[in-house]
Amino acid sequence: MESAHHSPNEPDAPFLQTDPPHWIARGLSTLLLVLFITAFLIAALVRVPETVTGSFVLVPERGADPVRAAREGTITDVRAKEGVHVHKGATLFVIRSQAIGDRAAEMRSLEVQRGGSDQRLANAQAERASQRRADELEAHRLDAKVASLGRVVALKRKQLVTARDIADRAKRGAQQGVVGSWDSDKLVLEADQLATEVESTTAEQEETRASLAKLRQDTLTRAVQHRELVRALEQEGEMSRARLESMRGQITGVGGDLVITAPCDGTMLRMLVSTSGAVVQAGDALGEVACDGQRLQVEMDVGQQAVAHVRVGQGAKLLYDAFPYQRFGVKFGLVRWVGPASVMPRAGGSADAREFRALIDAADSTILVQGEARPLLAGMRGTARVVTGKRTLISFAFEPIRALRENFSSPPSATPTRPATGA
Repeated sequence: MESAHHSPNEPDAPFLQTDPPHWIARGLSTLLLVLFITAFLIAALVRVPETVTGSFVLVPERGADPVRAAREGTITDVRAKEGVHVHKGATLFVIRSQAIGDRAAEMRSLEVQRGGSDQRLANAQAERASQRRADELEAHRLDAKVASLGRVVALKRKQLVTARDIADRAKRGAQQGVVGSWDSDKLVLEADQLATEVESTTAEQEETRASLAKLRQDTLTRAVQHRELVRALEQEGEMSRARLESMRGQITGVGGDLVITAPCDGTMLRMLVSTSGAVVQAGDALGEVACDGQRLQVEMDVGQQAVAHVRVGQGAKLLYDAFPYQRFGVKFGLVRWVGPASVMPRAGGSADAREFRALIDAADSTILVQGEARPLLAGMRGTARVVTGKRTLISFAFEPIRALRENFSSPPSATPTRPATGA
């Protein structure tokens, strides 16, 4: 029988040994144990930041100006785009409305009314000028007549004094028999006739003065009436002009379409109506415009599952789409406010997926691009990561165990209550 052991003088077998040396096995086991302990210590001790991620948009701190539909109708043209800069008075939406068609007819009626008011005002001015010239001529004539009658009265009074003196002398001569009684009576009659003429001329002078005073009073009355008529016509014209200006700012085209314009120079922040054919009611919001010159803040969308972890004062990382962080770096901010209630999602989102809003104060208002500071603009979008805390790596491994435990747990049973019994 062959021996199982090789003698020392026999040569080695031509094959490798199947069992590794004892020091390799011991070293491998030690290495694995060290790696396991190291991995366990890293998982238990190393804490990594836990973040809540959501999209954001830059909005003015004092809010955006809403763009609303002034009348009900159908959107026929959408000329604005979200994130595009617009100028004050630029056309954003065009609405076709029956009410606007009626308003166009009203505008034409107002134009006719305004033209009539202007014509009436011109006629009143011309009539007033003509009446004033006639009154001036009549007053000049009456003044001349009063002066003339005054001179006539003065002359006749002198003649009357002379005639009475001659008549008195004739009476005394008739009594003395020097002058005949017939001559004396004739002179007395002439004196009485002159007295009558003086009274008549004086009365005519007073009547002329009264006519002059009445003319001046009538002139003042007509001036007051003319001023009141002019005021009423000018007020009517201004009202028509103001209504026409407001209508012309909204209505254009033969069909009487309603044009919704930008309220200021700014950026179209949101488009609540982005396609034509939508039916809107009076007062419906069509979009929002962020006016230039306002301080910007970050408005972040927070999901339902993440809102419980976001708190005021937490730091945030801001990754702008316009300035990729791989090239321009990560910007930072601080959470200032968290919305107390959910709101409708932005344009394009599902109406059922309501979300919360959080406001973040950005630390930077400009970003350095090739040595030049570029300002951040309203409407710029990106991704925000709010650091809500830190967790160990091993805690992530226990999440499936927690989920399994929650699945097997049962709710507490309700304790039956006895009905109240009377005494």
